[in-house]
Amino acid sequence: IEVKNIENLTESDMEIFNGAIGNNMLDFYDYIRYGYFGKNKVAVRIEAHDDTSGIQYVEVRINGQTAVHELKDGSSNGAIKDVVHDKKSTWYTIIFLDADFKGTIEARPVDKAGNMQNQYATPRGVVSETQSKHDASSVLKITTLTKPSNTVGGINYYNRNVSVNLLMEDEHSGIKSYSYTAGEAISGSQNYGGEAGTVDKKGDPSVDNVFKKEFTPVLTTAANYTNKENPTMVEAEFTDNAGYTEKVNEKYVIDDKKPEIEVTWTSEAEVMNEKYYRSTRVAHIRVVERNFDEDGVKWDINNRTGVHISDWNHNGDVNTCRVSFTEDGDFLMNFSITDYAKNTSNWKGEEFTIDKTAPVISISFDNMDAQNGNYFNRARTATLHVEEHNFRAEDVKYELSATNDGQGIASPTAGGWSMGSDHHTASIY
Repeated sequence: IEVKNIENLTESDMEIFNGAIGNNMLDFYDYIRYGYFGKNKVAVRIEAHDDTSGIQYVEVRINGQTAVHELKDGSSNGAIKDVVHDKKSTWYTIIFLDADFKGTIEARPVDKAGNMQNQYATPRGVVSETQSKHDASSVLKITTLTKPSNTVGGINYYNRNVSVNLLMEDEHSGIKSYSYTAGEAISGSQNYGGEAGTVDKKGDPSVDNVFKKEFTPVLTTAANYTNKENPTMVEAEFTDNAGYTEKVNEKYVIDDKKPEIEVTWTSEAEVMNEKYYRSTRVAHIRVVERNFDEDGVKWDINNRTGVHISDWNHNGDVNTCRVSFTEDGDFLMNFSITDYAKNTSNWKGEEFTIDKTAPVISISFDNMDAQNGNYFNRARTATLHVEEHNFRAEDVKYELSATNDGQGIASPTAGGWSMGSDHHTASIY
């Protein structure tokens, strides 16, 4: 159909307002499909011009459904500023779209002589989005794909790389811009609205609407050695084209390092015979561990008599305590340390003995029949008794001598030792 005398209706003849005529215009981004965005109902003012017979009606097609809208003379409506065409007053119609509308609006005029514009004027699609619609149609969430090695007090600990899934979605108005960080090493951002621009390029847009983005960053142990006071953060936010913003974050404690254990010893006495001490011996334990767990310390001490374990002291990653062995006994100390992330280190010690008790020595004789005080008419055997837990026969030093009428004779002979648990004997004859 050839259209005569009708000035073709174009996209610029269709003004789209936020809620009501005269309010702010909807935001425009020069996307390929949808370009107008707002948060309320939408009012569309369509102008049409004809210099001869005037406009009879405008055929409007909303999301493919056609309706006829009568036009009014703009010069006769005081509520709307008169729009005067070069030769004739402007006719217009106003169409209201419900909140949460999403679709296309197309229009073409028909003059009073029946002439119809060949093509519909088709501006970019229109999207209106209320808060409730945004809440129902948008998603921003972080899903952890790696199972934690331990959870304590609501905090998840990991001793390996952590994979997460980051999902951003706004199925109604679409994503205008987004940004995210995953630890200090990973980040990303994009501004689709800024790339599209806010000026209509008249049929040559290059940026399409984006409704969903998904990422799967990996938090490596090498780049994210952290603790609960300073966890690795995954943070994300996006703003949709209607202007709503969503934010989300998750915390991760990542630690694949085993505790580093160092033990030093002090004692007021030097070691004797490789493992014997005659005073208190103290183990000074130093553990370098960022996620130290006192409950993860497991002591394996064979003899707890006189053993005192101090409280742990914490200074950053350095954790210290003392184990004092104060009483007599044979000791062997082993222990293991497991941190919050379930990394474990073991420490194995060597046997040693604390012996603060001096040996008790006594002598008995088999012949007690003395004549004139100190004289015996037959042989006499002395038995040496030693009460000592840590007895060594080779440590006994004898001083034996004998005389007869003032003259030296052969010294008595010491026999071998009869060893008991703590009681030991030897004969001298």
